[in-house]
Amino acid sequence: MQWQQTTESGIQILTLSGEFDLQSTRTFEPVLKKLLEAKCPKLLLDFGEIAFIDSSGIATLITYFRDAQDFDGHLALCNVRAPILNVFNLVSLGTFFAIHATRAEGVAALKQ
Repeated sequence: MQWQQTTESGIQILTLSGEFDLQSTRTFEPVLKKLLEAKCPKLLLDFGEIAFIDSSGIATLITYFRDAQDFDGHLALCNVRAPILNVFNLVSLGTFFAIHATRAEGVAALKQ
């Protein structure tokens, strides 16, 4: 998996591409750890180019969400493709963090 980090309207955005699996979580977790250490208040993950996610990817998202609660941090996702959205719905991830159809919607929601 690859990612690009940008900021829009004060919100950190990570645009992800590839497969979010055990191998990629090993290199991606340090990125999230730095955001946690910096107490990133709002993080939007753009899943537009993610083709696959496994249980380790899901666990990484849940861990970030849980740890960000310590400083009232927020995590949201956007542009999630239908097959991955189905997986998220199966495990009720929508109860943990917001999933938005577009980046613009995700940014607008996090700005509030």
